[in-house]
Amino acid sequence: MADLVRYHHVRWDRDNGSELRRDGTLRGGHILHLADRVAVALLGKKGSPLEIGKQIIDQIRSESGKMFDPEIVDVFRSLGGKEVFWFEVTSLNDEVITQHFPPDRGSLGMMPMSELARFFSRVIDFRSPFTATHSESVSVVAEKLGQLAGLSEEESRLLNVAGHLHDLGKMSVPVEIIEKPGRLTEQEYDVIKVHPYHTFYILRKMPDLAEIRRWCRYHHERLDGSGYPYNLTSSEICLQSRILAVADVFVALAEDRPYRGRMRKGEVIKILRELARDTKLDAPVVALTTQCYEEIYACLLAAQRFQVQSYEAFLDSSTFPAFE
Repeated sequence: MADLVRYHHVRWDRDNGSELRRDGTLRGGHILHLADRVAVALLGKKGSPLEIGKQIIDQIRSESGKMFDPEIVDVFRSLGGKEVFWFEVTSLNDEVITQHFPPDRGSLGMMPMSELARFFSRVIDFRSPFTATHSESVSVVAEKLGQLAGLSEEESRLLNVAGHLHDLGKMSVPVEIIEKPGRLTEQEYDVIKVHPYHTFYILRKMPDLAEIRRWCRYHHERLDGSGYPYNLTSSEICLQSRILAVADVFVALAEDRPYRGRMRKGEVIKILRELARDTKLDAPVVALTTQCYEEIYACLLAAQRFQVQSYEAFLDSSTFPAFE
């Protein structure tokens, strides 16, 4: 380790070809050098984690072949291409995030777990009329899809809980972004991308939710690797996360948004099939959704009606948009 520290400020273009490279010592020093420069670059940076990451990648790339070994820069750029990398290196100690959550006090049991999950979903969703029914709807659609896919009764019920909790990390997203009537800027979209990461860390100290936490963690991943924030591919995404992803998209298309009204059946099916064709969403789960559309949509409507009543009681008014 002493030699790694000794050579951690050696420029690549100054000592390229040195005999020290024979045993990897200088190469290790170059790795440490790049890591050190990244850490220094993080100091005082303001903005979203992904915005900061892009700035630092550009800085490091500009020194490839000069200050830094090009091969090491390529590895760094590959790591930096995954959103979760920047969430982790720019976040506070995760103990700070979860310190206000109670320690584990034993098994919660299914009924208390379901009640707690629904409570959290209302805390998340009742910040805006445009999200007021979202998690409740995702929970019932995910449960129904789990049943149709042949999962056990317990797994399907756990998908219901996961649906309530999947957007827990959106507490970090300002309401102004959630209710924006137009297209999000790149910086605003970067803020959205962090929410699955926050969901995972908020839930990580609850042993009863270990499986659910994993499913929620990956609900924005896509089979072709284009999702976020972990950039996983099909072999790394379990069936439950795939179901949750389809349920999330289905509900989003079939509910009102600040920038558009809810879509009709034909539009929803067309978009889902396109996403399956492009290997974004799981094709068999999408096929189940389209084949059983009326049954699933009936579950969605029932969930929305139930949650609209709860939201109106919460507001103690009738300001929620008329429900059709």
